[in-house]
Amino acid sequence: MVSQDKVPKAIWKKEDTTKLLDELFLKRSAIGQGGNFKQSVFNEVAPAVEAIRTKGAPKDGQKCKTHWKSLCARFNAIGAIQRKSGWTWSDIHGANITPSMAASWNDFLLKHPKAKDFRNAGWAFREKMASITPAKVTGENVLYPSQIASVPQTQASSQETPVPIPSTPEPSSTATPPPPHSEQRESSPEEDDELPQTLKRRASARTTTTQPEKRPRTTAASAFMQKTNQEMGRMNDIFEAMLNPAAAQGSSAIGPTPSRRREAITRAQDVEMTWLKDSSVVALIRVFQSDVEAVDTYMALKLEPVRKLWVRETLLAAGIDEADISDSESQYN
Repeated sequence: MVSQDKVPKAIWKKEDTTKLLDELFLKRSAIGQGGNFKQSVFNEVAPAVEAIRTKGAPKDGQKCKTHWKSLCARFNAIGAIQRKSGWTWSDIHGANITPSMAASWNDFLLKHPKAKDFRNAGWAFREKMASITPAKVTGENVLYPSQIASVPQTQASSQETPVPIPSTPEPSSTATPPPPHSEQRESSPEEDDELPQTLKRRASARTTTTQPEKRPRTTAASAFMQKTNQEMGRMNDIFEAMLNPAAAQGSSAIGPTPSRRREAITRAQDVEMTWLKDSSVVALIRVFQSDVEAVDTYMALKLEPVRKLWVRETLLAAGIDEADISDSESQYN
């Protein structure tokens, strides 16, 4: 039997995938329906990706397209996690699946097998993918960036034409003049008996004053239910304070999210630049931009050894290599 040579397989390292996404970001205006690019776009970005290849088969336009489809499948799986009711997503901890959620997670994987890697881990490329792919909107009038150039000029100009505002018609010269003052005088009881029934109704309508709108009466049952709901809400607040007194006492002291995130970023630049590489500090700041829980945890760490260990573990979870985190020769040491 004649052996067949195996087709060399492309190997996508983190640097290769990052380069592909950076190049496609520059071409994002050419993205079409369904988040796909034409083959010509992949042929254009392939040389830049191939230029940094260190191992594996050469990366041409077709291999770039295949890898892009794989990335889109994983990105769509993350979107399904974010849309799952009762679940949360973190760029560090992924879907945050607890042991009690294992059965639901297994059912979810039957429909979304590409989500298996995100049970308790994030994805380093989610933010880049989100900056390239448009939000999924369905309907007949969805316009994608690649379709803008094909919109006819006449259609665009017709959309900008202001709608004329109809002017108020001038009173016609043949309009019915107001009745003479003699017809509007108050009639006596004797004359009122002689008036036709139609005129009586018209006169009554002119003299009738508008009655104020009646408010619905509050029954004893509805008042009881309203008071019961208020008492139940107050009891829930009391139970919550008993179960979590620290949160009840310190909730008013927690600032808004933008303020806490700004304080965390400032602190990272003050204390982490002495042992982290510049790129690692930037990666830590990106974590703060996407994960509020990470901001609160970081600001609560007071002991330096514990804080440094937590920062290192967080950067590793974000996809930063161990060798790229700290540098003993850093200029900030």
